[in-house]
Amino acid sequence: MIAYLNNGGMVFLTTEYVQEQQPNFERILAEFGMTLQHGMVAENDTANYYQAPFYLLPNIEAAEETLGLTGQHQYIMSPFAQSVTIPENGVEGMTYTKLLTTSDKAVLKSGKQQVATYEKEEGDLEGTFCLGVKAQKELDSGTGTLYVFTSAQMFTDYYDSAVAGNNKRMLSNIMGTIAGHEVRVSVPVKSYELPMLTVPIKTAYLYRAVFMVLVPLGLLAAGIAVWITRRKK
Repeated sequence: MIAYLNNGGMVFLTTEYVQEQQPNFERILAEFGMTLQHGMVAENDTANYYQAPFYLLPNIEAAEETLGLTGQHQYIMSPFAQSVTIPENGVEGMTYTKLLTTSDKAVLKSGKQQVATYEKEEGDLEGTFCLGVKAQKELDSGTGTLYVFTSAQMFTDYYDSAVAGNNKRMLSNIMGTIAGHEVRVSVPVKSYELPMLTVPIKTAYLYRAVFMVLVPLGLLAAGIAVWITRRKK
């Protein structure tokens, strides 16, 4: 695979957290100057996860691969994700394009311990983590391109349906780029299943406060006001 990439090939990879070392897999990333951080990312910004901190709703960065997905109320779900690191100072001949990132409140939890809290503990890393990236290497024979996403489950039907097909829409954009299509128009198959309503936990809390507290209190206050007015009459 390394020889294929270094000959101008294009590769799409997803990762899945395992306890064992993966030296061959990590050699492919190292060839493009990247490393895989072991553990799973927990998000502590309520605007960037759904129901639980491991169900990430990452920031969607503007890029050709995320065309049509960067608008308001557009989400991509990356469950049980790892993190891939990119050289801070850059590498000669290499270009990195981040596609999915966490907030700066995210924490990388080690898989070797029982998770007692999603907050930062001793040994955890905190900050902004990259969950999806396109790395390109300039070669004499062309350009080698490596896509890496740190959540293998994000492209399954279950998690894709949770965000109205946005995960596979991004995958379709990427496959169109790999295939060299000049026009990448994807018309998805019509689903007869009821779509899921996915919102960040922050928005869910807001809706609960409005419809379960403020609206009932408002109706109660209005009822009391009407009762007092009629009683005085």
